[in-house]
Amino acid sequence: MSVEQNLRAVREKIERAGRNPDDVTIVAVTKGFGPEVCRAALNAGLTVLGDACTEGDDEVHQVLLNKVFPRQANVLAVTDWTARLEFWERTATALWRRAPHG
Repeated sequence: MSVEQNLRAVREKIERAGRNPDDVTIVAVTKGFGPEVCRAALNAGLTVLGDACTEGDDEVHQVLLNKVFPRQANVLAVTDWTARLEFWERTATALWRRAPHG
């Protein structure tokens, strides 16, 4: 199954669950796949990739993360990504609390 087909199937499952797929962050877990699959995921419209390197060689891993992948997407460590999500969650919660309800 292609990346596009997998993405379509995931979006359909999200819709069947009663959610809007555009409101859900889909993380493409790429462990075990090479750069060509990561590129296909980006081309399919996915913007969050998890564990994008399968290289056991740390030097190759660093080249991929610092030189290759940043040309197509923002590269963040999991801790940075998590911190950003937590920030936006706190911001959204604060805004919701301030909004009139009723």
